[in-house]
Amino acid sequence: MAHSHSHTSSHLPEDNNARRLLYAFGVTAGFMLVEVIGGFLSGLDFFI
Repeated sequence: MAHSHSHTSSHLPEDNNARRLLYAFGVTAGFMLVEVIGGFLSGLDFFI
């Protein structure tokens, strides 16, 4: 008793997922850069 069964949605990553990941990385990197610049401007020499 076999029958065919197909799914309409794919489980492969979509281009939209890559775009969201790149956006999240950009936001995170931006916040990191602002924090590093703020640390240097406030006189904290933690990174040196």
